[in-house]
Amino acid sequence: MTTWIEIKLVLRHYVPEKIEPGMLFLNTLYPNNDEKELTEVWAITEDHLDEHIDDEFIIYENGYPVEPYLIQEECNLIVTPDEIGWFDAGEKADSLIEFSIPEINFILREFDGWLEIAIDEDSLEDDVIQPVMDEDWVVLKFLEDTEEDE
Repeated sequence: MTTWIEIKLVLRHYVPEKIEPGMLFLNTLYPNNDEKELTEVWAITEDHLDEHIDDEFIIYENGYPVEPYLIQEECNLIVTPDEIGWFDAGEKADSLIEFSIPEINFILREFDGWLEIAIDEDSLEDDVIQPVMDEDWVVLKFLEDTEEDE
């Protein structure tokens, strides 16, 4: 049986051998403005990679690329970037969609990086959290408000 638990989306920098299309970078909007500051993720495209612009310049301008990880600290569950893939958009979609930049940015902005992951409920009995895998990818969804009305 499947159940959902909260998990934190974190973005970790890494040093690539070469900058390639599809790599993710961070952009900070309204820096130093506590009320408006926002971090968003964007992907580099072929258009950004010009023969006159080298990798060092891209890194100088944008920082090192990032990769998404999912961490559930209580049980030491870590989901690596190659395992992140499916997203349950709820009633908006008839099937799972690929987890992508719009979902990442919405989760960072609206839920401070928190979302939910599908796990095998039976694995909780063994004190080991086992994510539900579909074609080698975990299944994620937006964080649901579980607070009861008083």
